[in-house]
Amino acid sequence: MRKIKTLISIIIAFFICVSTFSTLRADEVPEIPEIPVESVTLDREQVDLAIGDVLQLLATVRPEDATNQELIWTSDDSAIVTVADGLVTTVALGETIIRATTVDGSFEAQCRVRVLTEVPVTGMTLSETEAYMFPGESRQLWALFEPDTASNQTVSWVSADESIVSVDEEGLITVHADEGQTEIFATSEDGGFTASCVVRIQGTQLITSQYTIDRENGLIWGLERVTNGSIFRKRMENRPEHIVFLNNAGKRHNAVIGTGMKVQLCGQDGTVHDELTVVVSGDVNGDGLITISDYTLVRLDILGIMPLDPGYFPAADINKDGVISITDYTHIRLDILRLEPLSGEVYTPEPISNANTGRFVNIALAELGKPYIFATHGPNTFDCSGYIYFCLYQTGLRTGFYRASANTYSKWSRWPRVEKEDLRPGDLMFYISDEDPEIIGHVGIYLGNGYHIHASSSNGCILICPFEGWYDEYFSHGRRVWP
Repeated sequence: MRKIKTLISIIIAFFICVSTFSTLRADEVPEIPEIPVESVTLDREQVDLAIGDVLQLLATVRPEDATNQELIWTSDDSAIVTVADGLVTTVALGETIIRATTVDGSFEAQCRVRVLTEVPVTGMTLSETEAYMFPGESRQLWALFEPDTASNQTVSWVSADESIVSVDEEGLITVHADEGQTEIFATSEDGGFTASCVVRIQGTQLITSQYTIDRENGLIWGLERVTNGSIFRKRMENRPEHIVFLNNAGKRHNAVIGTGMKVQLCGQDGTVHDELTVVVSGDVNGDGLITISDYTLVRLDILGIMPLDPGYFPAADINKDGVISITDYTHIRLDILRLEPLSGEVYTPEPISNANTGRFVNIALAELGKPYIFATHGPNTFDCSGYIYFCLYQTGLRTGFYRASANTYSKWSRWPRVEKEDLRPGDLMFYISDEDPEIIGHVGIYLGNGYHIHASSSNGCILICPFEGWYDEYFSHGRRVWP
């Protein structure tokens, strides 16, 4: 009996400990309430198919982070068309409706399906209308039919000048000359539709008027701080799709470009035609920024305590006199203090009186330059709303706060709405989606003096930029987290 009582006591104590631990952990984890479905759409509203065809319909549930995204698929006439998880299969001639209905909210999207004996070609284009290629390179062209479910998709191919570029019967084009251009033609067997692609042959060296190229030493100079792959490509005269970046570990990279990284000119087949090493003045540790770490490394080199890696010497030699000296150290320090910037625009902060807002902005600035990766929220990569979630959560926002989309955050009435003319540092900034004007597609943080910081998908990283151009045009409203 005593053993039974002891066992019962142990069990009770165990459950008390578990309950206490769960309570403590619950205080540390943000609430995650259910997010209701608002709508559903299909990638097609109407499609023509032949008997025996199979087609996958794709549904999009909004918002993208809705909790329950389960769908019920039905066909109005399964004798004509069947459907399972969006996979449509034709059975007999006729016409019917495929429906996708959300379990949450019963929202519905429809696609009208016509089943024909044969689906005729009504038009044709090519996968590329312009192809920029290197000598000796090959590339596959594809004919794209309208509708894409057309029954007869046979095509004949011909080159206007086989001595420059040839094309085989499958649409594979090959460059034979070192320069020049010609045109490739494709004609559909059904309907006789014709489409063409102009092929231009590229040079095999990196070219720019924005930066300085030192061919003798294989270097490219003049990059500003926080220059990412997208910005760099815009300042080169080569085609952007041919420019590839490798970080100091030799892996592909498209976030902030730092000293020691490689810039390559590559063909579509992966052939490297040219390669240069990046130098960002003041960036001594290779992260593309100019921080206290950089001038510390320069100082340690000057004192003889820890010599710089030779690969970073050009970035530390600010005055280009061939020697790392106190002058170089001073230039880097003055840049960090925002007194004499070495390169690029330097954000000048506005005073912030609210302690929480000030901490929030400082946390946001500390992530500057980190890569953009969709659907991540730190600590090393972020998308736009994940960046906001991370910064607010690190600032101390816990109760009633959870990871959501930019569209969801834009509607939170607990945060007062702010118009453009009333923005203050720390306010969240919401932007209308390019694809759907009915929703918010992007979010950033206002810094003051006409600047904002955000996780940019087009630039591939977190960066500071002026509140102008696209951002000004597509700005919807702001939200103030701490009034």
